[in-house]
Amino acid sequence: MHSGPQMLIFGLGYSAGVLAARLRRLGWAVYATGRDGDLDFADRAAVEAALAGASHVLSSVPPVPAEGDPVLAAYREALENCGAWVGYLSSTGVYGDTGGAWSMKLPQLDKAGAPRGPKRTLRGRRYRIRESSACPASTVRGAARSTG
Repeated sequence: MHSGPQMLIFGLGYSAGVLAARLRRLGWAVYATGRDGDLDFADRAAVEAALAGASHVLSSVPPVPAEGDPVLAAYREALENCGAWVGYLSSTGVYGDTGGAWSMKLPQLDKAGAPRGPKRTLRGRRYRIRESSACPASTVRGAARSTG
């Protein structure tokens, strides 16, 4: 059993993979679902075991059109009771077309123009629901520059 910090990542794609590699270099144990992950998202027992040992959980799984967030749909209760910090790595697509200008914060959220933007905006709000649960939650979204 790893005695240091442990991260469970839902959706180990490019961006989350960069974070996973850095955390591993810092001595973290990192477990993940996704194309390069070591867990099968559908293996409920394995995912819940990883959740039980995690000090941090990050989701970078995009929402599914007309269905919403697959991570919350499958594991909401387990996430709400895990006791870990939970974060959502959001797309900068929620900012829409800024005409090449920098977008840094929430004011552009209501102007979302990208196809997945509105879905991701709603998803970020759903993750905020967790602020009232047993463990803290954050939505992480980097600065973006859109060139339309």
